Amino acid sequence: MIPENYGHLIVGKSYVVTQEFTDYDGLRHSPGETWTYLGYDSFFYDAGLTLYISPGDSIRLQDADLFQRHIVSRLETYIG
Repeated sequence: MIPENYGHLIVGKSYVVTQEFTDYDGLRHSPGETWTYLGYDSFFYDAGLTLYISPGDSIRLQDADLFQRHIVSRLETYIG
């Protein structure tokens, strides 16, 4: 995990899901879900992005046309 900011996400800051989305693992994240951003990992070989959040969880996304590119490219629309 890289404990650095990613886009508008700042390490240690709390966030709330503002628009529903489904991650790479098929888990639905609904408006009102709250967590603290801890860092990220990028996996360039498969366009993967893992956002580490507390409490002890992660959100996996894939920045590819058939997956979650529309979410990754506009994270601020889904997470505020």
